[in-house]
Amino acid sequence: MTRVVLLDNVLADLSAERHAAEKHGAELLVLSDASIEEAVDAALGAQILLSQGAHFPVTRKMIEGLNEGGYILKYGAGYDKVDVAAATEHGIRVANLPDGTTEEVAEHTSAMVGFLLRRLGEFDKSIRTGAWNPSLDRAAIPLFSETVVGFVGFGRIAQAAYRKMSSFGFQFAAYDPHLDPSSVPPDVRMVALEELAEISTVISLHLAATPQTTGMIDASLLKRLGPTGFLVNTSRGAIVNEEDLVAALHDGTIAGAALDAFCVEPLPADSPLRTAPNLLLTPHAAFYSQGSDKRVQRLVAEELERALTGQALRCPIA
Repeated sequence: MTRVVLLDNVLADLSAERHAAEKHGAELLVLSDASIEEAVDAALGAQILLSQGAHFPVTRKMIEGLNEGGYILKYGAGYDKVDVAAATEHGIRVANLPDGTTEEVAEHTSAMVGFLLRRLGEFDKSIRTGAWNPSLDRAAIPLFSETVVGFVGFGRIAQAAYRKMSSFGFQFAAYDPHLDPSSVPPDVRMVALEELAEISTVISLHLAATPQTTGMIDASLLKRLGPTGFLVNTSRGAIVNEEDLVAALHDGTIAGAALDAFCVEPLPADSPLRTAPNLLLTPHAAFYSQGSDKRVQRLVAEELERALTGQALRCPIA
């Protein structure tokens, strides 16, 4: 019997995935709290691996254990935890889900931008300590019409965030070397990364984690952003040099930041990010809404059926 293995389940109801597997004569093996060694064993002889990316990566050893012509299907957009090179080497097809939670992540991004620009965290902290300081001692709170939101990466999620924030009257700029400038809305100015940091009030990151993007937001770029600038990251933690960011927050190189993704997740209890000033932290939750899980599971189940029946995958990456 064809075996489908869900490597790292954190969901309560898997009826969509189970129905898709059983409909085509396959069994679904679910691992919820397995070690990486147990996952390697479970992958041996399987045809399809499903990965939520919750606990561990899809490694070369797992891939080498798959049947010839197997598949790896990701629940989300990011596939930095999949050894794509090993999959390609062994003829294993890989697909992700780039559009399952686009609106949720765009809304989370927009909320973070507003939180930072209006300095809501600082107001809250001030009033809880007994102060009543409507101007935060004349802190820099810009008019939205005078604010430049700069996107690093201008793909599906960034464009959704742009549409949601347009009604606030922001000015917009973006850096994306892979995008055809003719496809960009006329009110979004395309510039180089360094210029983006210099002209933006807030920069929002929307990139995959690759060797080229890892650590690209470093001390040099944060200095260009400046003491009235803010950073938002709802993409991948590895894009930001966290040590440089912590230093920039402590010494006032930038005004503040908001992070939903981290180099190590869950965020370690002793992480310096936990005590950095003017920093909003959320637990990689930008994808979530009341309906997001079911929507993602439906799309994964549909892709699973394509894999089980040999149809072309909707979102192949390898």
